[in-house]
Amino acid sequence: MSKDSLINNSNQDESIENATAEPAVVSNASDSAIPDWAALAADYLKGWKRAQADYANLKKETERQLVSLTKFANMELILELLPTVEYFKQALKAVPVEQRELPWVKGVEHIQTLLWQVLESHGVREIKALGEQFDPVYHEAVMKVSAVDGGSGKVVEELRPGFMLYDRVLQPARVKVAE
Repeated sequence: MSKDSLINNSNQDESIENATAEPAVVSNASDSAIPDWAALAADYLKGWKRAQADYANLKKETERQLVSLTKFANMELILELLPTVEYFKQALKAVPVEQRELPWVKGVEHIQTLLWQVLESHGVREIKALGEQFDPVYHEAVMKVSAVDGGSGKVVEELRPGFMLYDRVLQPARVKVAE
């Protein structure tokens, strides 16, 4: 590098520093330049407050995302367990009434209860469908049937249960709707 380019680089560095650190100049009656330190301090204070507010907003957003991540971290596992919940329900429906008091049936019911307790402790709940007004957010209409007792738009049969994880629909309930 030449001596001239070093001097130019040095002058550029000084002008950058001066541009960011030099206070505004106020002219008074005698036309001598006096730096306006109060205006510079006010600008720095505004910048500091803005940075502080940005940091507080970032911190809140990060905490919100962390809570959301924690709440929905097990969603994939829960989605894999939902068919098991349905199979338990179907298996217990198929047991004849006279066999409901047998020990193995009570054991299966107990396992189903324990599974539900674990899922509920992680925010899973079943979507109520039967007798409810059809809502496409929570229900998936598979079939329309003729209305009985003026229940148009009501769910008349649940074909597959629906589930929610906190405030999110994991699986909409498949239903028959009266028209």
